[in-house]
Amino acid sequence: MEKDNTTKGEILVKSFFKERYALDFKKISTKKQLKTADFFIKKDKNKIGVAEVKDFIEIYPTEKNSYGYKKDDLGLWTKKDNSANRISQKIKESYKQLKNYNLPKILILVNYALDLDFLDLKGTLEGYLIYSDKDGNKIKNLSPYNKTQEKIKNKIPNFDAIFWIETDSKKILEFKNNLFCLYNNEKFIKEFFTIK
Repeated sequence: MEKDNTTKGEILVKSFFKERYALDFKKISTKKQLKTADFFIKKDKNKIGVAEVKDFIEIYPTEKNSYGYKKDDLGLWTKKDNSANRISQKIKESYKQLKNYNLPKILILVNYALDLDFLDLKGTLEGYLIYSDKDGNKIKNLSPYNKTQEKIKNKIPNFDAIFWIETDSKKILEFKNNLFCLYNNEKFIKEFFTIK
């Protein structure tokens, strides 16, 4: 039996890539027990790739869902940095859904969460983030990224591109962009994801 579980991110992705790159995202029908991707990507009616779209939604902590949060002595919720775990989970899920296709594989992460940004993706993929302290000294932050990166590093090369779409207007202003691409296949990106 087929099911339609279109997400907010999938709706955004279809219009975003059509408008920006003249690419059509055609929904792949989903069978209940099968792992399938979300879309075939088409350019001039030709299939050029397959895409999986994952949304990051805002998570409000509760007793049942304390995802990345814990209660302190006063009973207030505090958040530990779990961005790498959240991102690596989406990468692992997407890898399973895309691995059986013989087309370029694209992962598109759509961020609706205020506590994540594309730097969390960068840190997760590379295993670290570089920060500057108040004196301008560079600091390599390995935690929490290095342990998570070990778990996914053999999956990352299987993607031809990994996109991050930012939806928060403050972050878009801060980073001066709403689309970030961390990719492996530079030729594929230049050929199809260049604004014409």
